[in-house]
Amino acid sequence: MTSTLKAVFFPKSNPTAQTLLWWAVYAIGFVVRPLGALIFGSIGDIWGRQVTLRIAIIGMAIPTVIIGCLPTYNTGSYTAGIAAPILLTIMRLVQGFCMGGEFGPAIIYISELAPVNKRGRLVACLQMTVNIGMIIATFLAMLLQNTVSAEDLLVWGWRIPFLLAFVTALLGYYLRAGLPEPKAFLNAQRAEKKRIEKEAMANGEAVGDMAHAVSTKSMASIKSEDSGVDGESLAEEAYEAPEEEGALTKLHGHHHSKIPIFRVLMNNWLGLLINVMYMAWVSAAFYGMASWAPNQLIDKTLVHKAPTIVMQGIVIVSMLSNAVGLYLTGHMFDKGVKAIWINAGVMLAGMGTCVGVFYGVWETPYATQAKTLACWFLIPLFQFIVGMAMASVVLPATRIYAPLERTTGFSFAYNCGYGVVGGLTPFVVTSIIGDLDPALKAYAPSFWMLALGGASLLGCYLMKLYSPRLNKPFVGRIDAAMSAASLAQQRTRRLPPEVNRVLYVRNLPFNISAEEMYALFGKFGAIRQIRVGSSKETRGTAYIVYEDIYDAKTAVDHLSGFNVQNRYLIILYYNSTRHKQKLSLKDQEAELRRMQEKHGVDGEQHGKEKGGGAAK
Repeated sequence: MTSTLKAVFFPKSNPTAQTLLWWAVYAIGFVVRPLGALIFGSIGDIWGRQVTLRIAIIGMAIPTVIIGCLPTYNTGSYTAGIAAPILLTIMRLVQGFCMGGEFGPAIIYISELAPVNKRGRLVACLQMTVNIGMIIATFLAMLLQNTVSAEDLLVWGWRIPFLLAFVTALLGYYLRAGLPEPKAFLNAQRAEKKRIEKEAMANGEAVGDMAHAVSTKSMASIKSEDSGVDGESLAEEAYEAPEEEGALTKLHGHHHSKIPIFRVLMNNWLGLLINVMYMAWVSAAFYGMASWAPNQLIDKTLVHKAPTIVMQGIVIVSMLSNAVGLYLTGHMFDKGVKAIWINAGVMLAGMGTCVGVFYGVWETPYATQAKTLACWFLIPLFQFIVGMAMASVVLPATRIYAPLERTTGFSFAYNCGYGVVGGLTPFVVTSIIGDLDPALKAYAPSFWMLALGGASLLGCYLMKLYSPRLNKPFVGRIDAAMSAASLAQQRTRRLPPEVNRVLYVRNLPFNISAEEMYALFGKFGAIRQIRVGSSKETRGTAYIVYEDIYDAKTAVDHLSGFNVQNRYLIILYYNSTRHKQKLSLKDQEAELRRMQEKHGVDGEQHGKEKGGGAAK
């Protein structure tokens, strides 16, 4: 559809200028993505990952549908001249801005939510959705080009794919509604609240006042979305130990800004830079082969030798081979292969083959049918290599950042890489071609790829600074057995015999509510039930039942003696034997009173007489 859209929105008098203008507008949507990543990433790090995903999909759908309603430059009766490309540019800006909050947060969400032993494959499957989208779009373009006349395609046929975005957006929004938040994010929120509370206590602020400030959304998250602080999640996000962080403790800050953008820039500016360098080559390689090469084949090389449908077929096959590379690498992660070494090796292979691949799609006197058959092999082969590189740069890079800055940091770096570097690649390559000697034009894409490959190799080397994190069993070197053993060791440590999931709390403020109890005790794990005493005898007490015995112990360790509205909490483990003895004593006293009433004996008077007799 690229050739159709160029004809619809730009003047046809100068084909080279038309191509440059098209790729410039195409690139604008990518250039603005990092700004959208900062805004939407902050939403994800403050209010939750799934909130960001719901807003982003609607934000992308609106400008996409509007593009389908725009006037053309001078095609058909619904024209607007120069206003048409201007309006298209504005919609591409809005579209790109919202796209900045789509893919990055989705990667973070899956990487945090997926089971440890399947994380590599599931993240790779998410990346494969780009391939699925491009395959569907290609099939739709083939359908339109073979069922609609060329004239009708220029007038109204090109609008159909854009208008269909309304339906897919509604479906996507519906599927995302009600998704749970990942434990890693919820645990990090709890830890941050705990830190703030400690600071407040040090400053003399009342904890009870803070309990009233807990939002309804936070309460809902604690009661319905959270499934507890499990050992795996806590171990995964434990970045505080200096012996694990190595050089990073000297390079990173420890600021606690409430604004994730500032938090990332103050704490992890080096990580942002390394992240962009790490994925620079694969960003350009993917978009160079997925966007620039097919149009080069159609517009120049084989326009008189093979129909457009052949090139579209090559795109479909290459997207399938790319998906195979993605899934294979994700599977390798789940088996324990280190991501940094995969990326370095795959990049070297890609840099070595890109010269021949891009030369093969350039116009030469030998652009024969045999060359078309070579393209069926060369382009899918290169996309297979690119797919392996794509998987190796995404999952490990998510762990460069701590949970409360992760969506912002990763989304920004990802969109600087894929968005700016990748999105600008077709425009940069076209510009380089215009300035090169005719004998060297075929190598223009390779020059760009080799330059970025050098930057990415440096990024691989610098990523070794993060090896303490990446070599943990849940990220770059995912080893399910190690993770399971670590978790089992933590879960099977011996606890004192009195420890259990049920806590008895005394000395509570009389006016404390169940919601405030959730806010205070829910930070340590999922709570099954809270019963706050309401009668005259039980006021100031409560029973709390945790889902996990380790969460109950953590709550006792942290909250015993805690000051809540100037009252110091007394927290005991529920003792069934003591409780039964207390109940038995109460039953005996009740039976005694019943017998006294039955026989008309006044217990108090009887006691006095007995006492008086003794005195005599």
